[in-house]
Amino acid sequence: MDAGIEYRVRDPIGRALSALSVGLAVLGGLVLVGLTLMVVWSVLGREVQELPFWPDFAPFSWLAVVPGEFELVELAYAGAVFCFLPFCQMARGNVIVDVFTDRLPPRIKTSLQLAGDLLYAAIAGLLTWQLSLRLADHWTAVWPETTMILRIPVVWGYVPAVLASGLLTVVCAYTATACLRRARRSGASIP
Repeated sequence: MDAGIEYRVRDPIGRALSALSVGLAVLGGLVLVGLTLMVVWSVLGREVQELPFWPDFAPFSWLAVVPGEFELVELAYAGAVFCFLPFCQMARGNVIVDVFTDRLPPRIKTSLQLAGDLLYAAIAGLLTWQLSLRLADHWTAVWPETTMILRIPVVWGYVPAVLASGLLTVVCAYTATACLRRARRSGASIP
């Protein structure tokens, strides 16, 4: 199986999926950096406030604990992690153990790659469907579930996860069709 960067494609659908995947991964990275900075800020604020001279030391009065930081981390972290999955699939960055398949003929390797892409597409589709059902439950709830301190609706944690897993499903279907096209161009028949 080729370990090259799959997201360098020529067709318009592949370029659009690549751009969406890269943009989503960058957004997920920025969210994780922001969460990290917020946690560092809050930890420093906690430590400074415990100093014995804290109330009298005005230069550090701007440094404070972020209320509900763990709630923000919980909500944003799950969605941010989902943001990396479509790019990883487009770049063929998923871990592949090729110890057993290294000496197989290219035709069999292509078949295994196609089977993996189709299985991943099915799993991503199932995950998207289940997350969408959960999102709909939270969205239409009479008494929506909220976080304890900040009272943020939990539904907002599902929105990026549903969007990213939906894109992952489309990317997996695209990579499966790209694998088929590559096999046809090389003349390798898939058993």
